[in-house]
Amino acid sequence: MATLDILQFPDQRLRHVAAPVAEVDAEIRALADDLLETMYAAPGIGLAATQVGIDRRVCVVDVSEDESGPRVFVNPEILWREGTEESEEGCLSIPDVQEKVRRAERVGVRALDRDGRRSSSRRTGCSPCASSTRSTTSTGACSSTICPCSSASASRSACSSSGAARPATSAARSARRLSE
Repeated sequence: MATLDILQFPDQRLRHVAAPVAEVDAEIRALADDLLETMYAAPGIGLAATQVGIDRRVCVVDVSEDESGPRVFVNPEILWREGTEESEEGCLSIPDVQEKVRRAERVGVRALDRDGRRSSSRRTGCSPCASSTRSTTSTGACSSTICPCSSASASRSACSSSGAARPATSAARSARRLSE
């Protein structure tokens, strides 16, 4: 596994529409592992391949407090959305910026997992995981409205997580763990 460099705004590659993945193979699984390692090191709760300059519709999310719940989304699609809510979000491609963002309260998402199995899930509430899958960008990058990545070509694809920054308490916990 490798820690990858996260692109920073205003890098134009963040606006690139990511290509769908034809097959989940060893290369895509290695990419998912690298994205997770990079996300945890940042620290963040979500990261998309576009944010590290890779043109694939792959993203990762882990909203657990102890980094024990990693999720991989390959070619994610938003199937439906209901309600609205507002929460504060950040983006790993725009460090040190947090902004209130209005999103759907509930969404249905379909994607392939790390092993290429099709899965569908329902996300409810204002959790970063739900926030990340609520994006309608096809960039595979940031879902936050303050992030430049969200302005690129909206579609029914959603490469989640999109570089959401880990909340301060988790960031402090991660920093303590790294210094030990």
